[in-house]
Amino acid sequence: AAYYLTRGLASLAQASVKASQGDFSQRAPIRGHDEIAMLAVNFNVMMDAAEAHIQSLRDGERRFRAIADYTYAWENWFDASGKLLWINPAVQRMVGYTPEECLAMPDFPLPLIHPDDQELIRYQTQLARDGLSGQDLEIRVLGRDGTHIWAAVSWQPIHDETGVPQGYRSSIRDTTMQHHTTEELSYQAVHDALTGIFNRRAFERRLQQVFEQPKAAPNQPHLAQLPLVVLYVDLDQFKSVNDTCGHEAGDQLLIELTGLLKEQVGPGFLARLGGDEFGIILRCSEEEGLRCAHRILHEVRNYVFQYQGRHFHPGLSIGVAQASEHLDSVSELLMAADAACYAAKERGRNRVELYIRDNEYFRLQREAFRSADHVANALNEERFLLYFQRVESLSPDAPHFAEVLLRMRDSHDCILTPENFLPAAERFNLMSHIDAWVIKNVCRQLSEWETANTLPEARYLSINISGASLSDQEFPDFVLQQISLYDIDPGRLCFEISERCAARYLPQTQAFIHRMRDLGIALALDDFGTGPSSFAHLKQLPVDFLKIDALFIQHLDQDSKDRAVVLSMLQLARLYGLKTVAEFVSNAAILKIVRELEVGYAQGYALHEPEPLPNLVGNGGDDKP
Repeated sequence: AAYYLTRGLASLAQASVKASQGDFSQRAPIRGHDEIAMLAVNFNVMMDAAEAHIQSLRDGERRFRAIADYTYAWENWFDASGKLLWINPAVQRMVGYTPEECLAMPDFPLPLIHPDDQELIRYQTQLARDGLSGQDLEIRVLGRDGTHIWAAVSWQPIHDETGVPQGYRSSIRDTTMQHHTTEELSYQAVHDALTGIFNRRAFERRLQQVFEQPKAAPNQPHLAQLPLVVLYVDLDQFKSVNDTCGHEAGDQLLIELTGLLKEQVGPGFLARLGGDEFGIILRCSEEEGLRCAHRILHEVRNYVFQYQGRHFHPGLSIGVAQASEHLDSVSELLMAADAACYAAKERGRNRVELYIRDNEYFRLQREAFRSADHVANALNEERFLLYFQRVESLSPDAPHFAEVLLRMRDSHDCILTPENFLPAAERFNLMSHIDAWVIKNVCRQLSEWETANTLPEARYLSINISGASLSDQEFPDFVLQQISLYDIDPGRLCFEISERCAARYLPQTQAFIHRMRDLGIALALDDFGTGPSSFAHLKQLPVDFLKIDALFIQHLDQDSKDRAVVLSMLQLARLYGLKTVAEFVSNAAILKIVRELEVGYAQGYALHEPEPLPNLVGNGGDDKP
């Protein structure tokens, strides 16, 4: 009995020893139904559970390692003291060091961190050891080959089930591509794509910083003592290069000119403000600013632009303005420099002009700036009004028509005529907006008359088109859009184009005329006789009406030379089959001569004073205001 008892215990003891050594496959033999047998059964059940648990742990570890070893990020595990316990193989792919080499490094990961960023990592390590998490700390990591990559570090503390700190894990992602993309986007945001220099946004930002420097640096009073000077530079003859040789030539000219400007500006801040305009910020006296402007002008005067065998001699118009108590903001200083540049262009181009506040010219310029604000506000607040003036037929078988005129109600409810606001609108690029407003509202008025079955007898409503609209490739589509929107007959419209605008934008004008004629819209060449090569334009511009400029009509009853000029225009118009209109017929004597010369139509105060467009229906415009 003792033998059988001791034999069962010996087998159980032997299995227990092997299990304690890690062999969980051991099982105790079961003999009989005594207490020893029950002990063996419980031992085997325990071993089954232990083996299943161990297998589960092994499976979990394999899954963990499969994920950790092949994850994109470089993963680390540190103990509570900051010592590296484990690192995945991604580190070798990113920086060239094996996990074993990293584990052997003292003070890891400092040996792999750029010297300028090591303090960041020390701070991050302390945060992690203090139980704080963080993410996307950007650092530079050094590779085995000496190069560096940009990386983002995220970290999270690790605790056991009772909350006791066990260390922390960190994850490092390669962000080099994103970093360079961000840098590229940041660069593009403040640089001109063509020339590589700063753009207008950067220019205005730098100018604002310079204004704020004395406030931001009270311990550097010398900054406040340095005068601030701005140069506004406009390239002359740029359009002729574009028109003659194409935009590639124009781009090359701007690139070469930028190189010249860089050489002369020195420490100044140079930017391309748009198109062919440049800005320069200098910290110097007004006199030194003027000297710099003249140096630039001298260099460009001696510069010859060559393109495909052609030679051009571009010039510059430069405006100079110094900051002062009256010019103490970015907008004020820029407007002053721009006004000086505009003065240089008006006074002959290829010259330098200094902004002088008390000068009468610049006083009028300031008024023009204010007028531009008034025009913009009037557009936004719908304070423009449509008027009309009849264009009377001087033969009984031809219908009369009406020219649409523009008026503006100012902030004091006074009605202003075009000479009070159009110059500012032209100067500050508002004419295309005004043209669009006029066309939209004329189409709407025609639609309302059509709906009410009260269309006027006037054959056409004639609308003046500015050069800004002619040069806009999208303008013809806008016209078509308005005609379609208000469902009007395009044959009720006539567009007037001044001869000067037609000459300046000849290809665009020709394309516009052909497009409008296809729609059934009539065309008139306005102010005829004042432009260059007037007679040649009749062959190039297939219009319906020729409006003889007021210059030749207003003294027709006093000057026989004017009469001879008008007669020659009439003969030419008949040769081309054009209807003629005499503008500015201001008295009965002039009207009599116009009839004798057999001009087709007459327009002026001797026939009709302008009145609101709605009056065209009802009284026919016969009543005078």
